[in-house]
Amino acid sequence: MECLWLLEGEEAASSAQKIVPDGCAELIVHLRDPFLRLVPRGTLVQPRSFFVGQMTRPLLLQAGRRVRTLGIRFRPGGARPFLRAPLHEFTDAMVPLEAIWAGDAARFEEALSESPRPLEAAAALLAQRVGEGADQVMQAAVAEILGRRGRLSVGALARAAGLGPRQLERRFLAAVGLPPKQLCRIVRFQGVFHRLASVERGAWVQVALDCGYSDQAHLIRDFRDLAGATPPRYVAAEGELSRFFTSPARLETFFSPAG
Repeated sequence: MECLWLLEGEEAASSAQKIVPDGCAELIVHLRDPFLRLVPRGTLVQPRSFFVGQMTRPLLLQAGRRVRTLGIRFRPGGARPFLRAPLHEFTDAMVPLEAIWAGDAARFEEALSESPRPLEAAAALLAQRVGEGADQVMQAAVAEILGRRGRLSVGALARAAGLGPRQLERRFLAAVGLPPKQLCRIVRFQGVFHRLASVERGAWVQVALDCGYSDQAHLIRDFRDLAGATPPRYVAAEGELSRFFTSPARLETFFSPAG
């Protein structure tokens, strides 16, 4: 687990905000009004509690009028022991917690709603749900990807793990929810936000090279795929909720192999 967080406030006039892939899965509980997810054909109301698998594309969210939302953020591969199912089954999906935990989901929601310290309650309740242990070989592979900021080949990763590329991908999909090459791409993309905190505004060529992109065009392609916009347009429109996930302090912890 990377962290637990609690977002509170009155968001009556909030606009939609874009959330981009970051290599993490998350368990969300709305203790007050749920968020809306904006899709091409309208809006979807999020369940009261649900699991968000790995994302490969951005999504648009709009906060409810009265916000009290708790999140449990898992490092890549960290959610596997709590779900008892391969992580690739949840990729690009938001699955109601009752579909995963059955009747325990309602008890989980109720306990958090009644607790004066919901973050502590969530940590304690989650600890009771640990199932099978994490795949330690895949955890080591994830640590290598994070420590190298996504700048390594699948071949090198497979050799370090003592596996063939196909074996690595099969186990990685189950443990993490993405192929290793795709996680490398997302981690490198997240590195851009970390680098932006220490370079001159608009120095996109330098940012691209520092983050392992072959050139600025390569960086722009990844931003179009993963953020749905060019780098300058995305950064200019980034909202408070989006910045919460791309802050330098949060990314410093994320990139640390030890978490």
